[in-house]
Amino acid sequence: MSPFCRSNENVFKMPMLECSLYGVASSTVDYSNEYKHRRYTRVEHIYKRGDTHIYVHVDEDRKKHRLIYYSKVDRNKQRTCLALNMELFETNEDIFHVLEINKFTRISIMECEIEEFRISGYRVEINKENGSEEAMIKAYCYVDDVIEGEELLENVYTDLGIKMVYSTEMFMK
Repeated sequence: MSPFCRSNENVFKMPMLECSLYGVASSTVDYSNEYKHRRYTRVEHIYKRGDTHIYVHVDEDRKKHRLIYYSKVDRNKQRTCLALNMELFETNEDIFHVLEINKFTRISIMECEIEEFRISGYRVEINKENGSEEAMIKAYCYVDDVIEGEELLENVYTDLGIKMVYSTEMFMK
């Protein structure tokens, strides 16, 4: 169920399944020739209402605001990736106003330098502003079925040369 208690015709919602793996690297190779490669600054806000957390990504380059609500973690221990049910919201309104109307409180804000690209059917996001010398790497895809996501992500180590893992402990409960 959507975390928004009031209907708003200006909010566009897309339910989906995100499959992901995470890694850390002290250095990365040049990925600038990969498909849809770009570097940009993203401001990430985390809002909370009760046990519900909303992630707001502000992409200054594209003038885009996205709300991400993770509603359910697949806790099947046989999985080879983290599988999360999520809803992605986009709006042409002031997105922070939408959150305030729905009684959310901002608990965190940070600015990140992001490098992103697509490879072998999945997306890669490299966050070089995570407070350390190492880069946080996320490989992920949006799919209809977890098995499809596992198959897409099975070659991440071969493609990137970085050991990737997942843990349900990485996310707020």
